[in-house]
Amino acid sequence: MFVPFLSERKIGKTFKHYKRKLKSKFYQRPTSPQDRGIILRRTAGGGTRAQVGSGTSPIYGSGYPDVSGRGTAGRNFPFYYMPLVYESPDLDYLNPPEYGGSQSSNRPGGPMKYATITGLKQKQTLRVVSDASTVTSLITDIRIGCGNKFTMSVAPNGIKGPFNYDPKVVRPESTIQYFRASSISLELDGYNNSAAFAEKDGAANTPFPVMDAILTGCVIKTINQAAPLVVTNGVERWEHPNAGIVLLLIISYHYLSTIF
Repeated sequence: MFVPFLSERKIGKTFKHYKRKLKSKFYQRPTSPQDRGIILRRTAGGGTRAQVGSGTSPIYGSGYPDVSGRGTAGRNFPFYYMPLVYESPDLDYLNPPEYGGSQSSNRPGGPMKYATITGLKQKQTLRVVSDASTVTSLITDIRIGCGNKFTMSVAPNGIKGPFNYDPKVVRPESTIQYFRASSISLELDGYNNSAAFAEKDGAANTPFPVMDAILTGCVIKTINQAAPLVVTNGVERWEHPNAGIVLLLIISYHYLSTIF
């Protein structure tokens, strides 16, 4: 399958996350200035629910089911979503120009956004960073899964967002784990991982501070179980369409792309 990102066709597709299903329509729109430099053809598909959290680490470029190492440039889209980009750090590997930018109209699911989650213990604050559609979806799932009367790990009114991407807030050195081919990150406010700015693989990660294990574990579990995925023929994964059939798949917010 290839992803050319330029088409005017639309189709309906079912996206499944946790125990809910969403029906979405996807449309092609004109590209924005942030879309310049996007590579037009990439293979996409094959990622499964079980692989959402595979190979994860605090380093940008993790979370891919079939490749390891820092960086995302030149990689395919196993879950179709584009990896996150960081527009503040002066390191090319954190901001590949081929993906446009954080607010590119070609980003499946919409522009990058984030939500904050404050725990009951230690006043710990986590951030979930992803495309707008994914963040909005995960806010609901985390509120249900981690803030109910049984777990009580989230402070009252402790989930806020989605907020617009802000490079002063969303930072790669604060990430404690990546998911879904680096298209989702979980950040810990105050964590500063110097290895995020190393130019080569192999740098030691800064040890995590004392964390609220209940809150962090619940959020990680929820992201693994609830991150939106495409449902094709009843299976939560991307599969190759029949030869010659053009599929257009993009998650809400009226953003688009086609898959050949």
